[in-house]
Amino acid sequence: MAVTAGCGTEEAPDNAASTPTTTASTTASTTPAAALASSGIPAPPPIDEWTVTTDSDTGVSFALPGEPKRQERPGVDGVTAAGTVYQVELDGGFGLAVSFSSAPGAEYSAAGLADIADQFVDQFHAAGAKDVQVVDRVPSEVDGHPALDFRVSFTAGTGGRSVWFVRYVGNGSEAVQLQSIAFAEPAEEAAVTEALRPYHQQLIGSLSMP
Repeated sequence: MAVTAGCGTEEAPDNAASTPTTTASTTASTTPAAALASSGIPAPPPIDEWTVTTDSDTGVSFALPGEPKRQERPGVDGVTAAGTVYQVELDGGFGLAVSFSSAPGAEYSAAGLADIADQFVDQFHAAGAKDVQVVDRVPSEVDGHPALDFRVSFTAGTGGRSVWFVRYVGNGSEAVQLQSIAFAEPAEEAAVTEALRPYHQQLIGSLSMP
């Protein structure tokens, strides 16, 4: 099952890794107020100020903190997933995206989603990322649809860190992927992670699936 990425990072060669995947959860010691102050990421606006969008093909609705840019991404060679991406890039070096994708032979059941985090790791490795870690890997459901939540971080080719919160949801023959992505200097990763977390919580809380 191919994975897709949003927020302008999908094709960047800095997106990959080389250490073994781990499922151990990590908890940052940074307090929320300190995280916001040191990360450069402001507190998220209230959810009622976010822009609600409904994908016309699926009827799935979600909210993003701004008017999303919509982009169609065709499949390649019957392997890379084709789909639609809605994304918002924000000041402070972070962004949020919701994508809809399907790939030939993909299985978007709970069993089919079980290894999706490892596929992210493989994709980042192939792009040259280092020190990739997967944490907080938790299966769940959204409106009766199977889902997998996880967080990925890795070192980009520039030496900076990239932090991704991901919710991947099976929707019949398609997958719905919600991503919150930020970039940080290594010393600021914990603060950036905690500052990004409430954005992702509001994003996944806004998702409604028929």
